[in-house]
Amino acid sequence: PAGQPDLAGPWVVYGTDDKAIDLATGIRAAVADRNSVIIAEGSGVEQPLSGGIEQAVAAAQRADIVVLAIGEAQNMSGEAQSRTEVVVPEPQQELAEAVAKVGKPTVVVLKHGRALALEGAVANAQAVVATWFLGTETGHSIADVLFGAYSPSGRLPASFPRRSGQQPYYYAHKPTGRPNPDPKLDEYKTHFRGITNTALYPFGHGLTYGKIEYSDFALSARSLGMNGEITVTARVTNRGRRPAEEVVQLYTHDRVARITRA
Repeated sequence: PAGQPDLAGPWVVYGTDDKAIDLATGIRAAVADRNSVIIAEGSGVEQPLSGGIEQAVAAAQRADIVVLAIGEAQNMSGEAQSRTEVVVPEPQQELAEAVAKVGKPTVVVLKHGRALALEGAVANAQAVVATWFLGTETGHSIADVLFGAYSPSGRLPASFPRRSGQQPYYYAHKPTGRPNPDPKLDEYKTHFRGITNTALYPFGHGLTYGKIEYSDFALSARSLGMNGEITVTARVTNRGRRPAEEVVQLYTHDRVARITRA
């Protein structure tokens, strides 16, 4: 709803939300008929609202598409605000599950200060927009992405784990000797009990409105001397009907080094 706090984010010392544009305001400004936008406050951040889920379900039943804005408050991030369970707070997860049962296409707009372990209806939504804390132009910027005025090009700066217990989930460690890349968990191979040790959404993940294809991969050489160079090339093509920006990423590692490189 209008006037919703937490737009400036956790690291703003002197800023306020007084002139910030919240999501509802941004969406209403982007549509021709402001009355076509139905707003329902379904839950508090960490506490349920009396009748909130019922109001949200009723709104979803009237809607063509659900935009489910959930996540963390800004005071849940920053100094001395580590969380032992990096999940969507339980009242909001219950809201998401109830709204999902309505069966309408749902876009989750996630506000968060960390990579979260997404589960259930949140992870299974038709789309998830990871917005973090965007500041005073929050509403307009998210609306631009939701309505296709801008094709998103951002990529995740941190891996989203499948469960909280996978954290810290990062790259600067030695690879295991028996990887288990398959969804099927093989005995005596590396995985967590009950789940793979891969990320739900890995570092660098992100989608856009184009249909991006990579082809014609080539290396200028097959080996590299001490002071040599190798050039890697590829053709990047947008087969979709919408223009898009693509962040081209390349990751390498030394397969035999005894030192774990950052």
